[in-house]
Amino acid sequence: MPRTFRRDSAGIEQLLKQAGFAEATRSAAERIAADVRNRTNSDVVVDQYVTDRAAASVTIRDRRGMGWHVRDRIFDSAAGAQGLEVRSK
Repeated sequence: MPRTFRRDSAGIEQLLKQAGFAEATRSAAERIAADVRNRTNSDVVVDQYVTDRAAASVTIRDRRGMGWHVRDRIFDSAAGAQGLEVRSK
């Protein structure tokens, strides 16, 4: 007989907001930022925040950053080098 499962949305939300998940997210973002720093020789920062889950952003503080990303896809390749899958929404 097949088993049925119900998604526990509240439980999933709690897990995604835990300190361990936040630390793992920040650690991945820091590794991506280090890769981007090496590729661009620019100031790159990581900002951590919470929405419905812990999250982090990586930003190049150089006006040429957008061009580098459009031309070279530096964020995508830096994330891919960390074993992360990059998808468009």
